Amino acid sequence: MHSIRRKKVILCAGHFIDPGWETGAPGERDMNMLIANCASQKLRRVGWEVVRPELQDPTRNVKWPEYLEWVIVNSRAGVPVIEVHGQGLRAGMPRRT
Repeated sequence: MHSIRRKKVILCAGHFIDPGWETGAPGERDMNMLIANCASQKLRRVGWEVVRPELQDPTRNVKWPEYLEWVIVNSRAGVPVIEVHGQGLRAGMPRRT
């Protein structure tokens, strides 16, 4: 009998980890969070463990290089890492989104 491996995914709303000056297009952070929240709920309903690094201990203030190293470690361990990025509701790109 094979052991059943727990399904795990890392899902991160873009522009929340050490955004500095790069916070995305107008409304993008809000849109990214909305999409990540919806996807997270759906994944959990079908049995996935969802890790949301942008929602973990906000006082920790993770810097970008530290986050990238964490992503590399998890990716090498076989855990998919998905970052949600979009143009946001108020982006100035008519007929291009």
